[in-house]
Amino acid sequence: AAALAGAGSLVARDWLRRHDGRLRVTFLDVGQGDAAVIEAPGGAVAVIDGGGAFDDAFDPGERIVEPFLRARGISRIDLVALSHPHPDHLNGLRRIVARFPVRALWTSGDDGHNPEYAHLLGLARAAGIASPVPAPSALGPVHLEPLGPFVAGPSGEAIGPPPGLTVNDA
Repeated sequence: AAALAGAGSLVARDWLRRHDGRLRVTFLDVGQGDAAVIEAPGGAVAVIDGGGAFDDAFDPGERIVEPFLRARGISRIDLVALSHPHPDHLNGLRRIVARFPVRALWTSGDDGHNPEYAHLLGLARAAGIASPVPAPSALGPVHLEPLGPFVAGPSGEAIGPPPGLTVNDA
């Protein structure tokens, strides 16, 4: 009976969230770095960065981001965006990409000399998550426009910051 009540509660939260006409942006306290969750009217969801530390002693994806998403009744994510591949923005996203159905993953294409970037991309590939070049798109009725800057490669792919800018500055 308790499991049935819990499942009913999740369904109710999801229904309420999907029928809420407001845009909600939540900035999560992940310590070093950033993590934000955008909930668009109609239920579309984006997660921007996931926080993290420069070691694996604390996983904000496990301890902060995933619990927040579950508490809000979010069971799928339309977009995960990584602003840049430093550990304090990337590390918390590994858990999210591994544990939620995600429609798309945006990155700048620059690995920032961080081997965890390849790990994140591998998790996304294994889960069948698309990794398109960031481009203007819709999150429900909300218009998203990535500002970059991105340098386009020969076939239009994003390959990182322009010369003279660090990954952080871009």
